[in-house]
Amino acid sequence: MAKKSSSRRYAQALFQIGAEEDNVKILLEDMEKVNESLKEEKLVYLLDSPKLKISEKVKLIDDIFRKKIDESILKLLYVLAENKDFKYFSSIYNSYKLMVYDSLQIEIAEIITAVKLDQKSINNIKSKLENSINKKIEVSTSVDPALIAGFVAKIGDRILDASAKSSLIKMDRMIKN
Repeated sequence: MAKKSSSRRYAQALFQIGAEEDNVKILLEDMEKVNESLKEEKLVYLLDSPKLKISEKVKLIDDIFRKKIDESILKLLYVLAENKDFKYFSSIYNSYKLMVYDSLQIEIAEIITAVKLDQKSINNIKSKLENSINKKIEVSTSVDPALIAGFVAKIGDRILDASAKSSLIKMDRMIKN
């Protein structure tokens, strides 16, 4: 739990810097780039390794990221290397992303459907969800054939279940009662 609060503190510090410099969105984009690069577990292991000197870690970070990301993110990476906290970068990124989205009044929604939707259908559902909660939404999609038809939308802690599976379960309960 201590590392979760550390991740949040790193994210809060970065968010404060981004807010002061009016570039929270740019920092988010750069955090996303780094997060993608760090999906290579060997790189995280290397940057957290106690066997590698800090100067070698800094050189490695510079070789990979310099001129590709904002200086504030680069400094964060140096601190993470020094503290052997690279394994928490994904958590820091997620915390930062939530802070940015909260400040921009954007919700994250997951739409689960029985079949893969085309972009027009996704945009239609997204538009209706945005109108219902009066906020912008960033959408991710996934497929679950068990839904039979329709969709389930998860927005924060809210769930909208408009699936055939849910309707059939409700009907079954009504018949049995």
